[in-house]
Amino acid sequence: MSCARSAPPGVEDILRSLGEALAARGTSHGTLVLSCPPQLHARSTIYFVADGDEPGRACRWVIKRPDESAAQDDLANPVRAEQQFEALQVLATHFATVAPKLRVPRPVAYLSSVGALAMEYVHGTGLDRLVRPASLFRPQRLLRGIVLSGKFLRHLHALEPQGSKMLSPHGLAYELLALAEARMRPAGLVVPAVVLDVLQNVTATEHATAAVRLHGDFAPVNMLLDGRSSVTGLDVSLTDMGLPEDDLARFLMMLVTERLFLLSPDTARARALRDTAQATLLEAYAGDARTSPFLELHFIRQLCLRWLRKHTARMARGPSLSGLRKRVVDRYFQLLLRERADRLAEATRVSVQPRPRAAA
Repeated sequence: MSCARSAPPGVEDILRSLGEALAARGTSHGTLVLSCPPQLHARSTIYFVADGDEPGRACRWVIKRPDESAAQDDLANPVRAEQQFEALQVLATHFATVAPKLRVPRPVAYLSSVGALAMEYVHGTGLDRLVRPASLFRPQRLLRGIVLSGKFLRHLHALEPQGSKMLSPHGLAYELLALAEARMRPAGLVVPAVVLDVLQNVTATEHATAAVRLHGDFAPVNMLLDGRSSVTGLDVSLTDMGLPEDDLARFLMMLVTERLFLLSPDTARARALRDTAQATLLEAYAGDARTSPFLELHFIRQLCLRWLRKHTARMARGPSLSGLRKRVVDRYFQLLLRERADRLAEATRVSVQPRPRAAA
């Protein structure tokens, strides 16, 4: 029996499938055309579709075809398009009460014949695009986007009644020590000794923790800002339950590893913006800017996995790329890990767990 995978659908198949779905919904349209070339991402292919009979051919629909085989250490594999469409339907209903300030794209159809889902096109600027040099001097728009993102996550985590349990940070600290020994060190990635020392001294004291339905890839790139007053969240999977800190740490890690901070790692302005970004997110999410052991441990885990991923990608492109670039990247991740170790040491002395306030 052959194990070969079927060829991916062509653009004509994608457009035909969308046309059939729109017709079934009674949505009138002209000739469907791509408004720009398809975008091939690590975990999916994205098609932007316009009505060819409309002037300007502005994008009206987005089709996402996930690659279920895409694997990376810091994220779960993408789920099937049908599951993603079902999640988007649930989210559209949940966010209807707070739209348009906080919203998700309107679901259009599950395109079973091509393994894709269709949704409305949403105008906006990805929050990651605001992490630029000007934000070191005028961070207001970026911080406003972080506030809206924190409120979006707060409402998302209110999707289901929160569970709770007693959990010790010691177990996660032990896992991080094992990660450093089993994977980081053999790859030549040196976790600073101060980080290892702090991890070894995390106590087994249990804390009350919340259990929420996770976003799955809560990152600046998945938050679209429309002006200063509204945000649209993208790529919510809803597949896993976990601690709120998992989503919060993912967002902060992706923010502080943007190119802006990599190129100006230890300046006073960069450090201040990293600190302000974290405080702003936590305040918007929970009404309390203080950190917690679980947030810092998840942050350290996310940093280690991101560092490993960058190293693996660098080696795949060729060892010749591992000179100055490697030293710059490695020094920056070591700096971030030391910052998190300092925060973790402080958090273990005064433990404060983030709790979402009432939904927005």
